[in-house]
Amino acid sequence: MDAIVMGSKKIYWANALFSDADRKFNEVSVERVRAEGHTIFLPQEAFKDDADPSNEEIFRVDTTELQSSDIVVACLD
Repeated sequence: MDAIVMGSKKIYWANALFSDADRKFNEVSVERVRAEGHTIFLPQEAFKDDADPSNEEIFRVDTTELQSSDIVVACLD
């Protein structure tokens, strides 16, 4: 099968982040995709410097990133 060639895309990575295993899966998976030259928004990385963002701030940032993405990857389990 031939590989599909596409330019760099902005990707919104949607997956659970409730457990350590979820977060680790996200980190490893996202790094593999980033290594291919894509930009990825991973919600668990968005507020590392803000230990307690408001629900409104989370909603605003996630919605903005989602709307500006070329692709959404939704990991459904």
